[in-house]
Amino acid sequence: MLKFHAEKSLPLLFTMGFTLHLINLAHYLRDGKADPGQVMTPIVDIGLSVVMLYSAFALIWEHKIFFKVYGFTNKLGHKIGYWFITTYVTASIPGHVYYIITADGSYFESFGWWFSPIIMTVYVSMIGFLYSLKPVDSKN
Repeated sequence: MLKFHAEKSLPLLFTMGFTLHLINLAHYLRDGKADPGQVMTPIVDIGLSVVMLYSAFALIWEHKIFFKVYGFTNKLGHKIGYWFITTYVTASIPGHVYYIITADGSYFESFGWWFSPIIMTVYVSMIGFLYSLKPVDSKN
């Protein structure tokens, strides 16, 4: 039985990320430029990172149980989706921790305004994937 329920924390995480990127994109559309540092401050990132750390832990710690609960045993597509999400969330942690500690957002410059609509689409897809999951009946 799942104890940490990443499938419930991840939609919150992706909605938070979607909102931040939506604001960034809106700034670009309004002003002709986007400065992610105006939206993503270290304080905001702390909230995001708490959910991110929790989700990454839950995804890694309970992956075998998650696969069993949601019937991923013979579903390669579901496994690929799961590990894509797990890798994305886990790989994002160091950058967020660095930003919280240093408040140096210079790496934001690596991602132009165009990154926001792309990642927003990915977030919507991942949320859809998570909401499509249905527990399998363990009695069968």
